[in-house]
Amino acid sequence: MSEIFFEKTDLRPEIFPSQWHCKNVGRGDVEWVTGSINRGSQLISKSRLNSSYWKKSNLDRLIESYDDAWNYGDRTIISVWETFQKEKEPPIGFISFDIGWEETKTQKIRTLYLTVNLIWVRPDKRGLGGVAARHIAAHLIFYLENCKLIPPHVPKTGVNVFYYADFDSFGGEKISYIIQENLEILRNNKVWKIKELDFDVGF
Repeated sequence: MSEIFFEKTDLRPEIFPSQWHCKNVGRGDVEWVTGSINRGSQLISKSRLNSSYWKKSNLDRLIESYDDAWNYGDRTIISVWETFQKEKEPPIGFISFDIGWEETKTQKIRTLYLTVNLIWVRPDKRGLGGVAARHIAAHLIFYLENCKLIPPHVPKTGVNVFYYADFDSFGGEKISYIIQENLEILRNNKVWKIKELDFDVGF
């Protein structure tokens, strides 16, 4: 059966939410998703997918203001703030990722490709056992939980999922493992109907 490749999630809003945000994520929520968190953390976070205030150009300027520079995609970005912040204020960090897929002639998603390009935390928010990074990872997982990769959007046998990430730090490696574990949970809890789950992760 022939398949066509797509990589713009706004083509399938019934599967991939395009106007997505999440509020009031606290220590308990993050611990549930990531397995642990600094017990002294008081951080409560919120997020938005593709914030109009924080497109890649503005995020680049924010990164450069800390004498940092990264190459990452701009197609899908979740920015994260402390809950009391206004969205126009600089986020505590963000995650850049891409979703691509192959679908059949009947528009069922047969294969999904999830690539995490970058998890960035503002230098003044780093430390405490990676609290901010864990919050950012949790927001990604909450977004993925809202993607409807179940029949009739995928074949009855399920979707093949390929996850790719390539991080150059121990912290990035840990977050990548958290994402992997949660993809397995999505499969085991039948949140996504997954036929095959493959990881290609480099460090």
